[in-house]
Amino acid sequence: MRTSQVLKTRGRRVYYHAEGNPHWKGGTYRHHGRVQVLCPDHPNSGQNNYVLRARLVMEKQLVRFLNQDEVVHHINHVTDDDRIQNLQLMTILEHNTYHAQHQTNGRWARNFDCCAQCGTKEVPHAGRGLCNRCNDKRRWPEKWARLKARQNAI
Repeated sequence: MRTSQVLKTRGRRVYYHAEGNPHWKGGTYRHHGRVQVLCPDHPNSGQNNYVLRARLVMEKQLVRFLNQDEVVHHINHVTDDDRIQNLQLMTILEHNTYHAQHQTNGRWARNFDCCAQCGTKEVPHAGRGLCNRCNDKRRWPEKWARLKARQNAI
């Protein structure tokens, strides 16, 4: 054991750093199904100095660093399949819109075509088949009664 490998010693237990650790996997690990790669000099690395492998593959293809508002989408939804033909570059807004439509199959909500109470499709879905406005009326009836009384007084 080299002294450069020893990170800390507490009593009889020895803690190793990086390559000296017997569990070292070459600077990669999985987090929520996504492969992270150790890149301490990368401008977009997190606090732990790791970057998503999909971002590195896309950056190599584009020959530039990705911006913070750019997302790498996995076309087949397998998050550890980082082949370039499976990756698509999107903005955060495009990515969120894609998954919102994919989750609801283009409908207003997963199980509803419009608000169950007022029938609108213009106001976003809040839950239980109700739009935000109708859901707020259900949750806070006293507030809506006061608001309606103010409008009638004007």
